Amino acid sequence: MVKREILEEIKQVSANIFQTNYKSNNSRTGNKFLQRKLQGPRLASYYPTKVPFSRMREITGLPIPNSEHSLRMEILEEKTRKGKGPVKRGSK
Repeated sequence: MVKREILEEIKQVSANIFQTNYKSNNSRTGNKFLQRKLQGPRLASYYPTKVPFSRMREITGLPIPNSEHSLRMEILEEKTRKGKGPVKRGSK
């Protein structure tokens, strides 16, 4: 068997040759996070500035439907087609 001291020396030499960090106690170094690309103003500039929903009609000039109401109406129509919709007023 090869002695532990010789293996440690081999690891040190290979770390010098390949220009890597030598860790004698196998602790974590955090290189995974340090090698990532920086996320800052560049990433933030990807997203457009927030515009209030109430001003969208003014900016775009297009009618913006109320999506919650239209979705509710679609579900209601589907239920009435199946015969499970709300009962009409005045009928029992």
